[in-house]
Amino acid sequence: MLTYSRGKWEIHHTAEGQKLDDLLQHNVAVYDHQIEINIAALRRLSAAIPKFEPIPTEQSILPHMISELQYSFWPTVRPNT
Repeated sequence: MLTYSRGKWEIHHTAEGQKLDDLLQHNVAVYDHQIEINIAALRRLSAAIPKFEPIPTEQSILPHMISELQYSFWPTVRPNT
């Protein structure tokens, strides 16, 4: 059987003869509850983080330093000629 306590998962031995369906149902319920708590915490955290707009990039000087043979590795930097 699983429990989540103090930031750690703990495994507890079950009684011999306990139905596996009950054990699986318990473990899934505990895990599901912990996931819901984590998602709620992350949503609260993400609301506190400011959203930034992407900064437009200027044309790189990189294309001037690449030989014609290397453009196959970086096709997106090929200058518009």
